[in-house]
Amino acid sequence: MVSFYNALVYLDKTQGKTVTDWIEELPYVGWGGDPNSGYAGNPWTADDEIPDGGFPTIWPAALMKFAQDNNIQVADLSGQSLDAIEQAVLSEHLVEMWVTIDFDSPDITYDEYYGYKVVANTHAVILDGYNEATKEFHVTDPIKGKYWLAESTVASVYNETNQFAIEFLK
Repeated sequence: MVSFYNALVYLDKTQGKTVTDWIEELPYVGWGGDPNSGYAGNPWTADDEIPDGGFPTIWPAALMKFAQDNNIQVADLSGQSLDAIEQAVLSEHLVEMWVTIDFDSPDITYDEYYGYKVVANTHAVILDGYNEATKEFHVTDPIKGKYWLAESTVASVYNETNQFAIEFLK
């Protein structure tokens, strides 16, 4: 959700709300709930207090509906090729992508959870630039800050997870 807020800051679309305000306005579906419908779990729960089987996350369908309900224009890029994502970024659109913390190998704990994999080390970042000469994406990461990362690394994690991505339209 912090990546979503970072995109809103960049686009000057926070509507005067803080990241906490946005998080508190999310639709919540509770622990074990469907992340396609809202935020499953509670983002304020410490990792060591997450109940067994709990997976705190929100997936593109729910986040897109939330965005659209708040007059934020987004498009679903989930399942699209990395070339399509690259084209969105080259069109100066921000792309939120569900990846893994530090772009490490995905830690998949379930193959079937409301139609998708559970990636225990899931994380979301914003892709906000692409260098065609070096084949690197510019990443805005709520944990690590801003950096350039090889397209091959982004592709590897994207292709091994649920291939979730949304594009922020201007």
